[in-house]
Amino acid sequence: MILVATITLAVTIGPVSIRPVVVWQIALDHLIPGWVTPSWQPFEASIVWDVRLPRVLLATIVGAGLAVVGAALQAILRNPLADPYLLGTSAGAALGAVGVLMSGASVLGPCRCPRSRLPARFWRPSPSTPWPGRPAGFLLRGSCSVE
Repeated sequence: MILVATITLAVTIGPVSIRPVVVWQIALDHLIPGWVTPSWQPFEASIVWDVRLPRVLLATIVGAGLAVVGAALQAILRNPLADPYLLGTSAGAALGAVGVLMSGASVLGPCRCPRSRLPARFWRPSPSTPWPGRPAGFLLRGSCSVE
C-alpha cells in the first residue's frame, strides 16, 4: 500500500502538477482501453505515460534489486551489518564503471530515450589540453547525438 502511494506521489510531482486521480485514470486507460472516459488533456497523458511513470517504475525495480542483493550479501556473510565495502564490491563496481566510461562501450548499443533522444552513453573521453604547455590528458565531456 505504501509503495502504491509513493509511486502515485512521485508521478504527480513535477513542473506540471497532475492530480493523483488523473494519473490512475491515464494508467487504466492505457492498460485497459475504453475502461475510463478521458477527462484529461493529451499532454497530461504524454507526461504521465511517456516520461514520469517509466522513470518511477524503473527506480522502483532498481531499489527492489538493491534490497534483494543487500539482503543476500548479509545472509551469505551471516553479518547483519555487512555492506558492499566489506568485500571490495564497491571498488570493483567503480573500476568497471570508469572502464566503461573511458572506453565508450555500450551494452545496449545506441539505446535512446523515447522522447528526448538522449543516448545511453552520455560520456566519452576526448583529448584536451586545459593549459598551454601541459601534456594532453583526457577530459570527460558530455555528448549527445540526434539521428
